[in-house]
Amino acid sequence: MESIDDDALASLDIEALVAASKSSTTSAIPGQSEHAFSQSSQGEAQPAPPAPQSIGLTPQGRVRSIPTAPATLQAALFRYFGHDGFREGQEGVISAAMCGKDSAVFWATGRGKSICYQLPALMTGRVVVVVSPLISLMADQVNKINNTVGGGERRVAAFLGSAQSDSSIEAQALDGQFLLVYLSPEKLASSGGMVLDRLAALEARGKLLMFAIDEAHCVSEWGHDFRPEYRRLGVLRERLPSVPIMALTATAVPHVQEDILSSLALRSPHVTRSTSYRSNLTLRCRGKEGAGRDLQEIASMLRGKPRSTIIYAPTKGEVERIHTYLKQQGINVGFYHGGCGTDERERYHLAFLSDSVPVMVATVAFGMGIDKPDIRQIIHYGAPKTVEEYYQQIGRAGRDGASAKCTMFANDADFAKYSSDFYVGNLSVKAKQSVLASTEKLRGYAKDTTGCRWALLLSLLGESDWVRAARSCGLCDNCVAAKTHKGDLQRDFSAEATALLSAVQLQNGKAWSHIEKALDISALRPRRSKAILKDLLPALETAGLVNRTSRSHAYGSYDVYVLTAAGAAMLRAPCTPLWLPVPPSLREEERAATEAAESRRSEVKSFVQKLAARSGVHLAAVPEAEFEPSAEKTPVTNALLHWSRVLSSLRERGNEAKAAALEELQNALFEWRQQEAARLRMAPASVIADHVLLQVAYVRPSSVDALMAAGARLTAAGAAHIIQLLAAWAARHPEFGAAAAAAGGAGGGASVEERLVLPKGEVERPAWKLAVPPKGKKTPAWFVSCERFRQGEVKAIEKIAMQQESGKPVLTSTIVKHLLTACTHGHAVDLDRLSRTSATPSRAQWELLSNAEVSLGKSVVDENVGPIALLEPFLPEAAVPFAERTEAQTAKLQSWYPRVDWYLTLRRAGITPSFESKRARIA
Repeated sequence: MESIDDDALASLDIEALVAASKSSTTSAIPGQSEHAFSQSSQGEAQPAPPAPQSIGLTPQGRVRSIPTAPATLQAALFRYFGHDGFREGQEGVISAAMCGKDSAVFWATGRGKSICYQLPALMTGRVVVVVSPLISLMADQVNKINNTVGGGERRVAAFLGSAQSDSSIEAQALDGQFLLVYLSPEKLASSGGMVLDRLAALEARGKLLMFAIDEAHCVSEWGHDFRPEYRRLGVLRERLPSVPIMALTATAVPHVQEDILSSLALRSPHVTRSTSYRSNLTLRCRGKEGAGRDLQEIASMLRGKPRSTIIYAPTKGEVERIHTYLKQQGINVGFYHGGCGTDERERYHLAFLSDSVPVMVATVAFGMGIDKPDIRQIIHYGAPKTVEEYYQQIGRAGRDGASAKCTMFANDADFAKYSSDFYVGNLSVKAKQSVLASTEKLRGYAKDTTGCRWALLLSLLGESDWVRAARSCGLCDNCVAAKTHKGDLQRDFSAEATALLSAVQLQNGKAWSHIEKALDISALRPRRSKAILKDLLPALETAGLVNRTSRSHAYGSYDVYVLTAAGAAMLRAPCTPLWLPVPPSLREEERAATEAAESRRSEVKSFVQKLAARSGVHLAAVPEAEFEPSAEKTPVTNALLHWSRVLSSLRERGNEAKAAALEELQNALFEWRQQEAARLRMAPASVIADHVLLQVAYVRPSSVDALMAAGARLTAAGAAHIIQLLAAWAARHPEFGAAAAAAGGAGGGASVEERLVLPKGEVERPAWKLAVPPKGKKTPAWFVSCERFRQGEVKAIEKIAMQQESGKPVLTSTIVKHLLTACTHGHAVDLDRLSRTSATPSRAQWELLSNAEVSLGKSVVDENVGPIALLEPFLPEAAVPFAERTEAQTAKLQSWYPRVDWYLTLRRAGITPSFESKRARIA
């Protein structure tokens, strides 16, 4: 093997140096931890330690310390790695290693820690044993160095462990035939100390240069990833006291750094620290809004051709759920967790490394165990346990120095669960306190909406200098918001706080689920959702108005809230201004409302102009208040947009004749109003408002009572005239009769009804993009029903309903709903067979639902529109509050629900139905 013997050592008088060493002062006593650091300050270059006055010797008298000139180090760096120069601090660490000194390297990910132990091994031709916690990471590093430094022709490095398929490698490695030997702490302690014995023999032959302890934070029980086997690495100093130790980690707060030095018994170590700040990483935190919305947003972050992305999830179930959803959205994605087989893990690991699968959903072990410099995005769906874990995981991104984004989706429940015994039950009291304190710090970081993310994170990592300098990254979500919303960073939320504090007082000491039920938001103006009020809770906690504590039970932990004395005082003076940071969720809601208002204004203006151009009908001005983003009642714009969208939808579907017929009715009504206004000597809008007249044109009531219900207030003669006008129009256009009958109104009923016709056989379509994959281990009921239906005949619906696993029968409508849900989730269902036992929409009913969707201005494919919202535009009963509905109103709605379910399922599955005529039953 090539080594420094070929170059630098050839010019050294070894014998003279050895002789000089024997007359010099000896080094520190082996095993003594002096902690007299040769320490670099944060962010500053550290000069290489001076060459020793003597060459240190092993107990057997062999050369240990090798003074190496900077030019020699530079030449070796270029020779082996192709780099023109060292990164900040690397030369000092390598010089210390060449001089036989212990080292501690506390650098951010991507700073080049591995070269610090790889280059000394290559230069000296001696073995460096690298202790690493993850087999997959070792395999990547060994493969990389063998294919770069080794040129793919010679094996410079090897790893030992269960994943090593070549049984001869271990014997070769422990015989000194590889310069870099990677192994886990468990392997080091296995076989009754056999590995240590072999390493001692290697040292006796003068072939062992150093131990490198990678991920050294695992040594400390105060660390975020403590491993007892790491704690026992102090045995290296006891068994092989003359072998230097290099400790390396990217994530160690000051007290953990001290623990590492002490636990490994480092002697006068060369300690170097760098700032943890990574200017190429953009940090962002989002509150969870529900799995459907969250997964939709994650999918949107991966649209097009996604670059290398790791999505961290806390459990195997969550990993599989996210993977299933993203795959259904057409995203090239893999998954990795402890439950996968070895072959499957290996396949996805290599696929991600090679970019053939750019997105990986995984538990935290995956990101720790991969050597990939060009990861462009880290997404956390659920919070990590500690600040240090979070920093280490985002540290996998952008190690090549290019920009990368790091987004965390988290809610209070994510943090509360970490206080349960499942996560901290096996820790000592002090270690448990340390972990829980770090969890709370990370919660505060995630909930903060004002401070620079990097300043917050570095403060939590103990880097006070960066924070004291009042620096900010300028790129994180909070920095961008501060710039975008300058002058509007805080608002008076006294009304919202009063509502929240009142609910907390009613449910004192209880969880949010109870507080939410006690919230009265009806009086808040502008209206606020309960989700936004929940997002204000952390600010109330910071203000000292509520206290939050965690409680544990057999199944986990949860947060409870208690009103403080200051909170009670606030309730006694509810009008006192309370300035709090504006939650991001409110910003997002206001942004969406503003966009919707502007879109409504533009659409109304366009319709009014077209109406005047096509028919000569001029509408009065729409009240400006209805275009305000916070407007609650918008009857005029609602009516105008509904009518405009109905006409546009008909024309888009090629029904020009129907659109023209409706415009004929519209013009006739406006012409009648003009004549009636002249007769009564009133302004036309005073006779009947524009928007009410358009509602009359859409509903086409057949009685004076129904006309009044539509909002018209007319003289008896005027009302009678409109009823006659509508009847005459209906007689000329019988094609609208079926729709009128379907809506429950009069206007002529047709004896022939066109029923839904569906493709025969099982239909399998891609899952609806907003379908939320099942959560948990239990198989969903709809899946069970789907599998049973696929094996049965037409009567299978009744059989499935009667023979449930629970022993309790269910309604056949429930089974139909199950099967439609299965279709929405991308499962194959024979919809034609199902339609024979279910109430499907007729053509007229389909058109009503389609027009209602258009009038809402929302796509049921792109948004989670519910049945009631789809029925409200044409069914008055849908607008009646649930508690106030009569038996007849409820019955009418229930008759529509299965038809709406069919409509939503087919629209979301991308199936356009056809219709055939059949004789309708006459009641």
